[in-house]
Amino acid sequence: MRRIITLVLASAIAIPLAGFATSAQAAPRADHVFMHIDTRTVIDVGATGSSVGDLTITHGTLADSLQGEKIGSWTARVVVVVPGTTKERRDTLVHFILPGGVLMTRGIYSSPTAKPPTRPVRMAIIGGTGDYFGSRGQVVLTPLGDGNLRLDMDYVPTDGTTPFATDRVRRVVSDIITGDVAENAKISVTAQTLRGFLRVEGKRYPFTCGQTSGDPEGIGVPIIDSWICKYSLPGGSILTTSQTSTPAGTREQSGFTQAIIGGTGEYAGSVGQTSIPAADWTTNGTLTVTGAISGGTYATTRQGPSDRQRTGRWVADLGTGGLGQIVVSSATITAGDSPSMGYTVAAGVSADRRITQFVFRISDIPGLRGSLYGTALFSTASGQAPNTPYLVLVNGGTGPWRGASGILRVVPTSADGATINVKMLVAAAG
Repeated sequence: MRRIITLVLASAIAIPLAGFATSAQAAPRADHVFMHIDTRTVIDVGATGSSVGDLTITHGTLADSLQGEKIGSWTARVVVVVPGTTKERRDTLVHFILPGGVLMTRGIYSSPTAKPPTRPVRMAIIGGTGDYFGSRGQVVLTPLGDGNLRLDMDYVPTDGTTPFATDRVRRVVSDIITGDVAENAKISVTAQTLRGFLRVEGKRYPFTCGQTSGDPEGIGVPIIDSWICKYSLPGGSILTTSQTSTPAGTREQSGFTQAIIGGTGEYAGSVGQTSIPAADWTTNGTLTVTGAISGGTYATTRQGPSDRQRTGRWVADLGTGGLGQIVVSSATITAGDSPSMGYTVAAGVSADRRITQFVFRISDIPGLRGSLYGTALFSTASGQAPNTPYLVLVNGGTGPWRGASGILRVVPTSADGATINVKMLVAAAG
């Protein structure tokens, strides 16, 4: 039974989306698949040996049985958030291409240093397309030896279930780790990890937060900070993400808000948001968690034309022929809503494929001010913006976009990808 700490109710309105299967309309989805590792590249950045920000890029094939024929492929981007001589904790983002669509998962877990996991790990389902559109829940990744793994999917029912929230809980930071990731003439990138515990119901539960910060050269140029956190709670964990863009040398003055993009255990399928006073972010503070279990009903909003004009783009090459390239970009969409977009720690299985995180800030539309977070896998020339259409999986949001899930279809409208047209937005209503 799902734990209820404090009940919060979220409503939703169903509006079908032509061209994509909604979770209520979807064909039967896979319950498990078998994974094989084809290539795995460990990129040692910063200090020699295991250190914050080290990257691993893994690519492989999928089959419906251990010895079966190939039915799809998968790509993983792994970033070390807590280094160690024998074990390290990693932020792992995996993109699965399946016969019926795309499924994306993410999690933070411990594994032998610079090696694949040796025991089962759980990750949150953070979105999908096609048969997997709107999917939420968790997966269990079980190593089988010889480069093989089994992926078991556990979906949250599409009719939704009991939402949850916490009262304010005490958050204590016990450890801060900082390291340099990359630097060139235009950009420096650093990584930082916060570890500590939450005091919940008289007990202590651990949390881990990893940050990647892009600091472009120049006075007044925004610093783009990207965070991923795993908070353990009674009966499971939640996964949160955020991104801030602040003028060089300044801090965000308001409360720090993160989008809940998934969970495990009793919190599998969780969406919502967390908040903590900005002044307490890297020390101790009070964390408030509000969330709702994702259901199968979505609102569809058509956005267009929404042209993006790039305001800055910086590339740091880790010296591996384009593999593991770090790209930080900011932009403004000139359709009256003025969101910004950031590419952060873009890492592909080759120089022309990359997993990328996005944030869209809506600041100029009354009643809709907030942020949307998304992830995409696309192909592009090494170090360049994509110049062909691609889909961004919406993983979550803040403010009125809290619990957002769905797809953004992005169409570049210039040869170099400097301008785009956001054709469609699909988000959970509530």
